[in-house]
Amino acid sequence: LNGHAAAHGDSSSGLLAGWVVVLGHGGTSGPAGTTRGFMAGMRGTTDTIIALASGSGRAGVAVIRVSGPGAAGVLRHFSSHTGPTPRMAAVRELSDGGEFIDEAVVLWMPGPNSYTGEDVVEFHVHGGPAIIEAVLASAVKSRLCRIAEPGEFTRRAFDAGRLDLTQAEGVMDPPLIELATLV
Repeated sequence: LNGHAAAHGDSSSGLLAGWVVVLGHGGTSGPAGTTRGFMAGMRGTTDTIIALASGSGRAGVAVIRVSGPGAAGVLRHFSSHTGPTPRMAAVRELSDGGEFIDEAVVLWMPGPNSYTGEDVVEFHVHGGPAIIEAVLASAVKSRLCRIAEPGEFTRRAFDAGRLDLTQAEGVMDPPLIELATLV
């Protein structure tokens, strides 16, 4: 999709190894070397989903988004502190079974006033691949959520009336918008 894909993880033993993170789509596109369309293979919208919402690769900060009815449960999985005040950033230590993962800026956005219209949590973590992998792997291992399909956050926003079709297409294909503004 859009030709923007980078392998996520650097070892075949990692939980997410062999999956591809699609930039700007907030999800994965299946085993490396395969792609699926915007609608293909999407699961029920009652699932809680998680994915890297910022671009993949090394960066100072990575945004990991969780959306769905279990978003608060995922937040509790990582932090024993009370959730942050809605739409206010809070610094929280993230841990997996008591093992420190990272210190993150956390945002809690209860639905319907969120991007997807559902309960949403964003973890703004340090952007190294090891931290991203640890957060995603811990969340999936908890069975509180699953990895989002490509475009699934945007599809949920569209279905909830938070985006119209033109806006959804713009999110799904940002390189075309950039090209159009240059011409």
